[in-house]
Amino acid sequence: ENGSKNVYNLENIWYNPYSIYILYKRYRKARSPRRGVIITMGDTITSEEARSRFSEIISRAEYGHERIIVTKHGRKAVALIPMADLELLERIISKLEDIKDAQDANAALQEVAANGTIPWSKIKAELGL
Repeated sequence: ENGSKNVYNLENIWYNPYSIYILYKRYRKARSPRRGVIITMGDTITSEEARSRFSEIISRAEYGHERIIVTKHGRKAVALIPMADLELLERIISKLEDIKDAQDANAALQEVAANGTIPWSKIKAELGL
C-alpha cells in the first residue's frame, strides 16, 4: 500500500486498546528516522512563520516524519502531521468505534436477556398500525 514496507492490515484482526498501543509503538519505531526512538510532537511555530515557510514545513512533515504544531494568537491551533500518521489514527479510531459498537450491542443483548422483548403486535397496537 502506497509503496510503504511497514503497512499494518487492521481489517482482519480484532484489537483491544492495549494491542492498538503496541501497534502504534511498532509503527512509530519503524517510521522513526532514528530507529528505535518514538517521535513525539515536534516544533511549535506561529501561523506567520508557517505562512512564510509553508513548503519547508510540509517537507519536514512528509519526508522527516515530523509533527509540527502551529499556534495562532499564542494558542495551539492546528498540527501538521505526515499522512501515514493520519491514516493510522483514522484506522485506530475506526477500530475503537467498532469496539464501542460491540460493547453497546452486548449491553442491548444483556438487557433483552434480563427484561425480555415487547411483542411486535403490542407495538403495532400502541402505534395504531
